[in-house]
Amino acid sequence: MGAQVPKQELELDGKKIYRITAERFSAFPGIDRILFVGAADRLDEYRAGLAGIPNIMGVIAGGDERYDSVWNALEALKNDPPAVVLMHDAVRPFVTGWTVAEVIREAHESGAATAAIPATDTVFEVHDGLVTAISDRKTMWRVQTPQGFGYDLLRRAHEEFRTRGGETTDDTRLIRELGHPVRVVEGSATNLKITRPEDLGVAAAIYRELKE
Repeated sequence: MGAQVPKQELELDGKKIYRITAERFSAFPGIDRILFVGAADRLDEYRAGLAGIPNIMGVIAGGDERYDSVWNALEALKNDPPAVVLMHDAVRPFVTGWTVAEVIREAHESGAATAAIPATDTVFEVHDGLVTAISDRKTMWRVQTPQGFGYDLLRRAHEEFRTRGGETTDDTRLIRELGHPVRVVEGSATNLKITRPEDLGVAAAIYRELKE
């Protein structure tokens, strides 16, 4: 993003992006508690920024990698674990209540679900600047969040991953490595992940529309 603060701390119409996300989640049916995972040196900022939002159960430090942060969250929940846990990017403030409800429903029924949308562009696999494979666009989906899993299933997947080591950027990969299927819930184009400077203009327009 090139900003002086983490991208989730940028503002839309005077409000931090991560607070917009948390407020929306807090209002969705089926969300009984929210655990915010953030950088260890900015926890005071997040605690202050999330003040007054119902269902915030705590703010905890993440880890060096995404899978470390997920593990820290699972550990924080282990004494009173939910049946289903959702992971959601703080920089996706416009997810719909329908998407969240469907991910929760599928996770309860099948154990694992993720929001995603069909790819509209052809997808290349590229190595060293060269196209090495071209995927069939009809079978390609772009992963979004939330992702929802049975707590016990996700914990087992992470325990096995931590035992064998390696790298991963997505919890669905760990679940599939257990041999467990992951269902897809179709998300929406407005479930934008604010990542680049040009995303801010789009996000501001979506936010204005939601507030009207």
